[in-house]
Amino acid sequence: MTSMKVPALLLMAYFLLSIFLHPCLSLGLQNISEITEAYRNDAKAIDQGIAYMLMLIALVLTYLIH
Repeated sequence: MTSMKVPALLLMAYFLLSIFLHPCLSLGLQNISEITEAYRNDAKAIDQGIAYMLMLIALVLTYLIH
């Protein structure tokens, strides 16, 4: 049973890294005008994104602890 935890943990780590790095990798496929428009975010959207990431981290930690 412990041998199945290591691949599951590695798969979860790969999944989380792919979620976090996807926006960085997809910026190279956009036009310059689209990139400048994408950076015009308001503070509310940034705060909401940070809140979602913190909730996701809390969910993963809760899952790993239990």
